[in-house]
Amino acid sequence: MPSLPNSAFLLWTSDFGAGHRQTALALAQALEEMDPGGEIEVMDVRQMLHPRLYPLLKAGYRLTLEQLPVLFGQAYRMADRYPLSVSGWYGPRVQLARLRFKALLSERSWQAIISTTGYAAMVMASFRRSGALNAPVATVITDFYAHPYWIHPGTDLYIVGHDAVLEGLRTRGVPRERIVTTGIPIHPAFESAAEKREASRRSEQAEGGSTRPLRLILMGGGWGLFQDLDRLLGALDRSRIPLHLWVLTGRNAELQKALSARPVPSPHAVQALGYLPPEAVADLFAVSDGLITKPGGVTLAEALAVGVPMFLVHALPGPEEENARLFVSLGLAETGDEHALVRWAEKLADPTFHEAWLTRAKPHRPKEAARAAAKAVLRLIPTSLY
Repeated sequence: MPSLPNSAFLLWTSDFGAGHRQTALALAQALEEMDPGGEIEVMDVRQMLHPRLYPLLKAGYRLTLEQLPVLFGQAYRMADRYPLSVSGWYGPRVQLARLRFKALLSERSWQAIISTTGYAAMVMASFRRSGALNAPVATVITDFYAHPYWIHPGTDLYIVGHDAVLEGLRTRGVPRERIVTTGIPIHPAFESAAEKREASRRSEQAEGGSTRPLRLILMGGGWGLFQDLDRLLGALDRSRIPLHLWVLTGRNAELQKALSARPVPSPHAVQALGYLPPEAVADLFAVSDGLITKPGGVTLAEALAVGVPMFLVHALPGPEEENARLFVSLGLAETGDEHALVRWAEKLADPTFHEAWLTRAKPHRPKEAARAAAKAVLRLIPTSLY
């Protein structure tokens, strides 16, 4: 496609959870490919708003998730039940953001502004609703639930990961024409990993099946937030099937160090890996047999795209519980206690289990979600050829 004249796109994100940023970067890359001459800015909304306080705010958020997740869940549920409480709670901060961002939004002619976090979506919708912003605004919902935190009058387009979210938005009054289901935008490496995984699976089947240990990945999100990891590993130690375990500890260096010095030897191979870029994670997904993970929306989207069966643990009260509820109801994931975990791991050795999972997953696996989302954004622009 020829470049739009003087095109500029602003993508708001947040490092309060790695998924928001990964989604923004994936969408930015797709926009760059589809509009090569366009300028693309990816900015952290909270860092721009509170540059000096940002490290403290981020540390406080992480501490809340680690020590007081129930409070997070209670706030989420209250806002779900009483949507007006969202605007009431965030109202003063929205006004502050409008004062801080007014110059930024007027300094150039933005073709479109996209938010991958609910707070930024709220602020941009406020600008749009008041007539202070001419550029269309889009929101990419990075969970699999239509929570009021994401829904704000003035938003031109909602980009969602599943039709269940579309229906949830419609139930909450969003017009159908303002919603598009593309899948959550993810790094293109995960699309390539799906092809590698399928080729490897066909090769093993042609050779009469695999005799290697089952390869499982354990993930605790970008911050490596695991509860009772020793209990999970202890349960897997009881598996009768040989396992090779990759534990992705994210940016949690203390956890990686503790795992490397685990006092009780495992009958299985256990490898602790720190933070990995998306390409490296995708490579692991391509050769793994299953994923044990917290149900963050972007992680689930990545695993689904590659074709990796999932067992969900340690759901954060609120959004991750809703993500887990949908994936379990669709037969895309399992959850339960350590006995259920061992049963799930042992089922992975049965080729018919994987075939049945792929059959269930097929209608829910979007192709090239980032490009589809970028195309939806470009369609908001009158001069676009899409």
